[in-house]
Amino acid sequence: MSSSSSLSPDKIIITDLSLPVTISLDHWSRSLPSPHSLSLSITHPIETSASTDTLPDTINYSTATKAVTAHVQSKAWASLEEAAESVVGVLKGLGAGRVGVKIGATKVLAGGWVEVQIWRGGKAEEGERDSIRIREIPVRCVIGINPQERLEKQMVVVDLEAPLPPFVPSSSDDSTSTSTGFPHKLLSDAVHDFVTPSSYQTIESITSNLATHLLSLSLPKTYPHSSISSLTVRVSKPYALTFARYASVEITRSPSSVASSSSLALGGSASSNEHVAILALGSNIGDSVANVTKAVEMINTESEGTSRLIGTSFLYQSEPMYVEDQAKFVNGACKITTTLSPLLLLRLLKKIEAAVGRTKTFTNGPRVVDLDLIFYDDESVRLDSEEGGLIVPHPRLAEREFVLRPLADIIPTYQHPSLPSSISTLLSLLPPPSSLIPILPFHQPSTPLPTTPSLLIMSILNLTPDSFSDGGSFPTTHSLVQAAQNMINEGANILDVGGLSTRPGADEVSEEEETRRVVEGIRALREAGIAVPISVDTYRAGVAREALKAGANCVNDVRAGLEAGMLEAMAQASVPVVLMHSRGTPKTMGSLTDYSSSSDASTGIVDSVRLSLLSSVQAAISAGVKKWNIVLDPGLGFAKTSSQNLELLAHLDELTKDGSGLEGYPVLVGGSRKRFVGEITGVEMPRERVAGSLGVVAACYVGGGERRVTKVVRVHDTKETRELIGVLEAVGRGRV
Repeated sequence: MSSSSSLSPDKIIITDLSLPVTISLDHWSRSLPSPHSLSLSITHPIETSASTDTLPDTINYSTATKAVTAHVQSKAWASLEEAAESVVGVLKGLGAGRVGVKIGATKVLAGGWVEVQIWRGGKAEEGERDSIRIREIPVRCVIGINPQERLEKQMVVVDLEAPLPPFVPSSSDDSTSTSTGFPHKLLSDAVHDFVTPSSYQTIESITSNLATHLLSLSLPKTYPHSSISSLTVRVSKPYALTFARYASVEITRSPSSVASSSSLALGGSASSNEHVAILALGSNIGDSVANVTKAVEMINTESEGTSRLIGTSFLYQSEPMYVEDQAKFVNGACKITTTLSPLLLLRLLKKIEAAVGRTKTFTNGPRVVDLDLIFYDDESVRLDSEEGGLIVPHPRLAEREFVLRPLADIIPTYQHPSLPSSISTLLSLLPPPSSLIPILPFHQPSTPLPTTPSLLIMSILNLTPDSFSDGGSFPTTHSLVQAAQNMINEGANILDVGGLSTRPGADEVSEEEETRRVVEGIRALREAGIAVPISVDTYRAGVAREALKAGANCVNDVRAGLEAGMLEAMAQASVPVVLMHSRGTPKTMGSLTDYSSSSDASTGIVDSVRLSLLSSVQAAISAGVKKWNIVLDPGLGFAKTSSQNLELLAHLDELTKDGSGLEGYPVLVGGSRKRFVGEITGVEMPRERVAGSLGVVAACYVGGGERRVTKVVRVHDTKETRELIGVLEAVGRGRV
């Protein structure tokens, strides 16, 4: 009986023939046979064979199997596509009409299996199309809405399918040559890299974001097609339903449907040749602060104009995360603009690391400096190079507080290109307590100082004959060094050396005289072996530069960089700087306490000081001062009445509140022995205002509750201050 033209043609089908085949190189770059599955669909009329009940008039499936098996095992193939195309030729030689060949690798390192299916010859039937399928990739991740689902990782299963583009034969018969086949290993590895650190609530979200990520991958240069035309992604969740094997979501997406806005989301330029990149920074060998600082500065100096530093985070100290037997790290992040591609940027970063002194150790081991490319516009990048592999966004970002917290300082609302959350949200999902400690990044000979949980003490060393409280206290170098050593023994964390009185009504001295005083004093302290941070209290750029040369590693500026050249000096020195709010000069500040006429003071002294400090910070950063080096001082006693000083003390937390523009900046308060303390206590002599000054320190300690913004207190009475802080800390702990 003849087949009707309206019916499907006769077929001989061989399903899931298992055999060892050598196709491409395995994950260890070996050309060895591995298990494969082969299925065949051979269009061939069977009427004659059926009527005679003999084999000569049909294609014997045994004969076809032997021929195909011998052929695919006769050589090593560059790709699944190449092997499939060759099988078609064998079957055509046996008299086949339309042929369907499906060949797959049943064991791959990433789990799951991969297969290609092609159709050749004759008339295509509905649903027949060349395709590649990557099946049943098992991945563990946090997934689910219910709280109990988020306690530990669960299994999800990922399936991918894409149209197979026209096959381009390899230029070599050698299987060790680079395959021109579909880059299925790239996709399967990317699934693991993307899904494993994720923490989505819904299958819908993980499926959509995974599709976006995979379609944005950079394909190997050896692959003869520039993109994947479309991709079907199915994510299945076992045990989501009690009586069902899977609950799944399946979507099909194309590159155009997931196109993003590129650099604009990171705050970059819309220029087609300029990109915005975010780098994570780390060091735990040698002078870590100096190493990180040098590395970010070399972005400007070593990139030949292709890249530019435009912002930094604060710096933090962190415990080593993966290999614990090593020193603590200094971590941060920075934002840059660049015209370089991801690969060329990677090469620049490796060049900088080598120049700073990094040598290869072992994965997650100690390093002189580490520059990791975390984001590049909104792109997803995966490539291998001589410099090593690069995956952007970093696949383990969501579990690393030492990366997320610095990122939250510079791009808190940025939506991760692959995960359904902002940086701030990802940070909030990490389990408490925080393992990072903010630091004031002092270079050697000093060490970085943590700004939490305790208050840091900056002890005052005035080298002036006319300071309001302690002028002329150190007539000799020996007495200065002895006083400094006593302060350190009593608990001083920082020494603040000043050569010019800024008390109300004080006369100015020449820059030469101020320079002589502080340089001689600082040099004597360093020569005596004193290694704690030394701050120079000056508003003059020339004095600051000479003091830094003599050994100072901090600048305390009562005019917040307003004097000519000071911001540039701060930026070049790259040391911590204190920007203080003030008005006028010592001679005029007493008459400048009326803030009601100020255009920015409609809401009072606190907002006026905040806005002024914000302006100072913006000017400093524009001049090149790094965010992590800036400390704020509200300037108690400088152009403020006693009531205004008290109002500031009562609302210090509002200076850096959310939305202030100054979130996270450490605050220094200097109220020691000042006039308003005397007015409150009735104590006339500044030296006798110890108890009142301690009251200011106590207000700083408790102000703001858990989010205490004051990190440093500037004091004359070191011993008493340390004792007070010790008592306050013991009360907070509930034990001695």
